[in-house]
Amino acid sequence: MKKIVMIGIRHHVDDDRIYHKESLSLKNKGYKITIIGMPKITPEKLGVDKVIEVKGSVFKRIIQAVLFGLREQADIYHVHDMESLVSGIFIKIIRPESKLIWDVHEYYPDMISLSNFLGKLFLSLMCFIIEPIASKYLTKLIITADKATAKRYLKWSNKVFVVHNYVEFDNSSIFDLNLMESIATPPVFVYVGGISIDRGSNVLHMLADIISTFGGSLVLVGPVKDRVSKDILQKKKKNLIYLGQLPHEQIPAVLKCSDVGVIPLKPIPKYHKNIPIKLFEYMAFGLPILSSKLKATCEFIIGDKVGECIEYGNPSDVHRAIFKILSEYPQYKKNCFKASNKKYSWNVAAHTLLKAYNIR
Repeated sequence: MKKIVMIGIRHHVDDDRIYHKESLSLKNKGYKITIIGMPKITPEKLGVDKVIEVKGSVFKRIIQAVLFGLREQADIYHVHDMESLVSGIFIKIIRPESKLIWDVHEYYPDMISLSNFLGKLFLSLMCFIIEPIASKYLTKLIITADKATAKRYLKWSNKVFVVHNYVEFDNSSIFDLNLMESIATPPVFVYVGGISIDRGSNVLHMLADIISTFGGSLVLVGPVKDRVSKDILQKKKKNLIYLGQLPHEQIPAVLKCSDVGVIPLKPIPKYHKNIPIKLFEYMAFGLPILSSKLKATCEFIIGDKVGECIEYGNPSDVHRAIFKILSEYPQYKKNCFKASNKKYSWNVAAHTLLKAYNIR
């Protein structure tokens, strides 16, 4: 039985992709799984062999991950962010017989301009010097969450696999829906994800105003990432409802009470490449999608006819798109369920993950 250590220096041990998807899928196939990461968000006991929480500064967490990882003497070290890659490189050098898997969640070169000074230095060093060398000479294989990111790594490795962030929770599960039904007036538009300026927090009031003309509400779920966004949310608006950051297990309850999923991300290079997991979560619950015009995301939305893409910050285009979605709602909803059930369930992505793990 092979032993895997999942490392996520910037991720919680109960992270959606790391724990709920990849770790549990591999555990079900007989692998022994240890997860190293930031303390878990939910009180639930995790269904893997061992959980190791690392704390302190990023530098301290990197060192802890190396020490704890070496102690596990695993066959495979599966790392999930740039800081974890640093830990993985040290482990690989000390234990050359182990295998290193680099799981790339983001298109990192596009994140350099969004980082602070030290972040820019670190990401520049990693993206243009250390990561290419590690990808070419130290990794057994590379996994990405989208095709655009995968293209970057094909010049360094011929073992690159795209494991999309398709959904794994069951949309038929029973949850207590009383909270949402009592505070949000339908049609309910919902956004699930981090709330920041680059993710569109500055257009939330505009969206809420337009949604109110249709008698509806805008519900937000997720952590607030910056001070400006916090100030925006403090400006009260009757039909703008912020539920805070909820555990993974409670997201289905919110989605089951909602009518339309919103992706308000700014059309910056990073978001044109990366595909937000909320896209597939909305589809799984039959929620037509209202999204900014983002290249990779809108290929799914337009291709599967599951929603409308809008010009960012354009009120008239937002009004047009909402009117169209609500006017043709049954068909959009049907298309969402059809696409999700046939193409975008986690079982499809898990098959690719297991195929990658089985290569020699």
